[in-house]
Amino acid sequence: MDFEKLQECIRRRFANSSRSREALFRVLSEAGESCLNVEEIRERMLATYPREVSANTIYRHLEFLQECGLVRGVQAGASRVFCLRDGWECYAVCSRCGTAVKMAENCSGCLDRMPDAELIVIYRRCDGCL
Repeated sequence: MDFEKLQECIRRRFANSSRSREALFRVLSEAGESCLNVEEIRERMLATYPREVSANTIYRHLEFLQECGLVRGVQAGASRVFCLRDGWECYAVCSRCGTAVKMAENCSGCLDRMPDAELIVIYRRCDGCL
């Protein structure tokens, strides 16, 4: 969880500090390798943030975090999911249920063949849908 990068981006963009933006960033940090859609982010924020946050506010914060290069949005079926960025990006998206996770260990071969790739998305069935 790198709140220093978030604070640096806020200062660089002359944006106001926002407790809800920080809560959203914390939710994505705690999600680990999992990617979350807006409704999942909202549900997790309700558990820790004292006020209800609208989907519009979440989308606005996600846009800000993407512009800062801190968050990546990935199309997963009919919805979009979001994860913290950590350098190169490789995701597995279930072609049946839309679950998306970061793939840290199995993408080195892909990156060797495509060194300029910023994003690799592999569609396959997850363990729960096999």
